[in-house]
Amino acid sequence: MSGPRAKQLRAPAGTAGDVPVLQANKHFASATGGASEQYLHGPNFKVITGSGVNGDLDDDLALGTDFESWALMTSTVAAGRVDAQFSGRLAVNQTTISSLKIPVKGTGEYQIKVFVEGSGASNVYTSSALTAAPGARTLISLTDADLSSQPSGERRYHVVVEATLDASEVLRVGRPFTAQE
Repeated sequence: MSGPRAKQLRAPAGTAGDVPVLQANKHFASATGGASEQYLHGPNFKVITGSGVNGDLDDDLALGTDFESWALMTSTVAAGRVDAQFSGRLAVNQTTISSLKIPVKGTGEYQIKVFVEGSGASNVYTSSALTAAPGARTLISLTDADLSSQPSGERRYHVVVEATLDASEVLRVGRPFTAQE
């Protein structure tokens, strides 16, 4: 039952007078705001080429420095390829990935791609080309304007960082942080 409800109550028997008391209840329902921020799930690693290529979690949580928990991609061979894949999902009341922030550092080269449900196997964002990894932590920022499409269906999406590494090169990728609305 929605809307205000009124119920007339009487004073308990045996009290002086029978005074009617009015009790009113009002139920309020409001939609919560659809904005949220969160770290994406993962990483899952996929070795593309090279038997000496590896993906793992870096056990060295750098609390005193950059405060990141890194996905670590390494190679002992030339031109090794490994991907780190992170997954996310929009909530029921959300329609937009409004921003993605992806921390990277290390050596080698990388490319970032974003895939969304409803776009098939086509990515909705690709960084322009292979980019040399920065030696120090660098935050790569994307906005909804960078994405050619937004998730549909169950609203799932994936951020993939493709590493191309030569022997002894190491790429670290932090868990992407997303704002959704």
